[in-house]
Amino acid sequence: MTEKNTLPVDIETMRTSARTVLAPDAQAPSAPELDTLTLLLTGHLALVIPELERVAAGRGDDDDMPRVCARMAISESRRKLGITPGPGLSAQLAYARRLSRSLNALCDHYEDLHADCRQTEALPLPHSTGLLLQPRCGCSCHDHTEAASAQPSVSPHQGLGKSVDARPVAS
Repeated sequence: MTEKNTLPVDIETMRTSARTVLAPDAQAPSAPELDTLTLLLTGHLALVIPELERVAAGRGDDDDMPRVCARMAISESRRKLGITPGPGLSAQLAYARRLSRSLNALCDHYEDLHADCRQTEALPLPHSTGLLLQPRCGCSCHDHTEAASAQPSVSPHQGLGKSVDARPVAS
């Protein structure tokens, strides 16, 4: 996958995942549910971090405050991803909450950097069941000239310094 041919970020799904442990009325998940949620949050962060970096880099001016804030949030999110949660359910829940807050902050910065972009277009993405049309903004920070015909190879840990085999597991 090239840097300009990136997958769209589904901010609403990411926020929904983050709310799972951040909502005031959220019930503590079981250990297996918490493991799954932590992996999901890590995957969301793996997708939004490089996209936000790319969008922030397209802003041009190094003194642009939204760009600076986004880059600081990215650094903080990477730092949190590098932490190993302590043993026990409460430590793992605290870790998931930290990831959730970081994810929400990155979603906020992504939306801030796209605040003046309200155009949308359907971007065809390869999908195992055929082409999936995904709405994506049509702002100048995206390059829509490259064909989306090749199957992109995306690891949930891409750009995070982790190497994970992203091939589907046969069941």
